[in-house]
Amino acid sequence: MDTPIAHLRSWDSCQNQTLQQLWDSRVNRPDSHNTVVRQSTKRTIIPRKAASVTLLAAVLLSGTAGLAQEAAPADTIEPKWDVIRKAALNPLDRQTVSKWMANQINQMATSSDPTAIGVDFYKKITTHSREGVPAFKEALAQIMTEAFTARYQQGSEGNRIQPMASVFVLMSLRETGPPAAALPAFRAVLTDPAPAVRCQGMIGLNALRSSVTGANRQALAQDIQKAAANETYPVVLGRIYEFFQFAGDNPSPPLDLQASSRILRELLDARLSRLEKQGGWPVPADAEAVVWLLSKAQTAPLNSAANQTHIARLAGRLLADAGHAWAELKPPQHIKRELERIVLMVEPPLGNLCKAKAPNAALPSPSLSDTVLSTAGPQARVSEIIAKWIGSGQTKGVLNEAFNLPVGLGIQRPASTTTTPAS
Repeated sequence: MDTPIAHLRSWDSCQNQTLQQLWDSRVNRPDSHNTVVRQSTKRTIIPRKAASVTLLAAVLLSGTAGLAQEAAPADTIEPKWDVIRKAALNPLDRQTVSKWMANQINQMATSSDPTAIGVDFYKKITTHSREGVPAFKEALAQIMTEAFTARYQQGSEGNRIQPMASVFVLMSLRETGPPAAALPAFRAVLTDPAPAVRCQGMIGLNALRSSVTGANRQALAQDIQKAAANETYPVVLGRIYEFFQFAGDNPSPPLDLQASSRILRELLDARLSRLEKQGGWPVPADAEAVVWLLSKAQTAPLNSAANQTHIARLAGRLLADAGHAWAELKPPQHIKRELERIVLMVEPPLGNLCKAKAPNAALPSPSLSDTVLSTAGPQARVSEIIAKWIGSGQTKGVLNEAFNLPVGLGIQRPASTTTTPAS
């Protein structure tokens, strides 16, 4: 089914995924994995800013903003925003805002279609946060966090908060700054069933990552790592990888560069193993994480032989997986473009690391990058070039010689591959 959302191609991929999921939920059509992968083509190595205002505009364009909003209980008083946003909340105003907030979130949580009330809620929070003094914004964020986490934790299989409701609250919460007090709300949704909600949670945690230090950052990293073990959606994976890259670039012991890179390597190891065994393909987010690791591999503390070998093995596996999927799995054309991008991203820095380790190493020529971009029937040559990188049978490749890695890098593929990507 063609939707208005499908025509808005320029948005941030995470927001695109959110909108597509919301549209799909109204027409009772589940998201497909390929839809998510298509959205991931918008990702770049340049950090993205979340386009909340654009998301709001899209919801309006989708024709849902005119839906009737459920009436609030008569005893729920609308806060006098124009007055209270000018100073810190006094106890009476705080109580008024708390009651209003709990009522609004509960209405969204239980509505069959919370779009109308969600848009209105987002507009109010955005407007008054921007006009309010810092003390008001911090109090507003704290009240919103308390109300949302309380309602979210009440959710059960039959009483779970609507994904759209969570998205609107988390987007609104980000408009308050957000202060460190908002962290519990974003943290609570790390394992939410809806990928759009998990993505909003990771966007919020990345916005707060500078304010979380020391043991608190380590504890947060452990929660994210645990959630990431079962993550399959590319845009959410990208946000998770981004968190650990930031932690590595901005160390706050005990979560320093060594610890952050170790977690990232463990996540990539597990993910690539699953893709290889199930006959799937990697995504550009995986490549961005590997390229970051390669950029650190020649400087302390990651320039040890063990670290370099591990990083080279990961990069070699990713390169081989992308090439294999491109040549053998017959993916859709837009996926082939993504796989070509992965090859172009990973092969040059991997070659540089090989040359630094073994200056006389003979890199494959032509390269895998040149081959996948060639129009001269390169499919048969892809396997040959991959073998020159990782070895095949009794013949060693560049990585085997330079880093003493096993031939084939231990990659295990199914006896017969399919055209369905593993998640």
